[in-house]
Amino acid sequence: MTVKTLPAILSVLAVIAGGLIASAFADFGPLSFHMATHIAAMNVVAPLLAVLVMGLGAPHSFSSRYWLWIGAGAQLLLLVAWHMPPLHHLLASSTVTSAIVGSVMMLAALSFWLALLALLAQAEAAPWQAMLALMLNAKVACLLGGILVFAPHYVYAMVSHHAAMAPLDDQQLAGLLMLAVCPLSYVVAGIAVAAQMMARLEREAATPATMPQAGTVAR
Repeated sequence: MTVKTLPAILSVLAVIAGGLIASAFADFGPLSFHMATHIAAMNVVAPLLAVLVMGLGAPHSFSSRYWLWIGAGAQLLLLVAWHMPPLHHLLASSTVTSAIVGSVMMLAALSFWLALLALLAQAEAAPWQAMLALMLNAKVACLLGGILVFAPHYVYAMVSHHAAMAPLDDQQLAGLLMLAVCPLSYVVAGIAVAAQMMARLEREAATPATMPQAGTVAR
């Protein structure tokens, strides 16, 4: 692990901690369990794979800021599409299609985290773009989670429900997971990126500028 991969590591630790706390106090239903698996794939497995790829040496071309926004856009587009009731009902009705969509979403998340870490590994990188991409993901996750929590009726049609949990309660728990754990992942990573940027600026400010020695004649 390098300093540049620290935002992803801290993000994963935050998600794991949040997941453990949630699982200790909640009994998951079908929808909330499905949400937990998606969070684990996109916010634990994907960033860890990105750290592994960075350790093996990511391609230099992948460090472009364009890859960062392509990865962020693909991840957000898939996330919003998956939570649209008609598409969700169509794709979640089959175990095969649900698994395919989950795999594609994890690959989109992997491309985002890999592009983020590859960009941060460049000395001339612009950290503000990484922070903006992370905050955008956090905002969209908050919006989608809030819709599930505050919807007055059940949004998605599930084949089966937990015997001890009402469908609306299951949906609200799924929304709470998304509202709390997903933004936590991106916010923690963004704070880590900001802290690294501030530390770098402080080091640069503390380094005295190189001055020509007295008596030296410029040629």
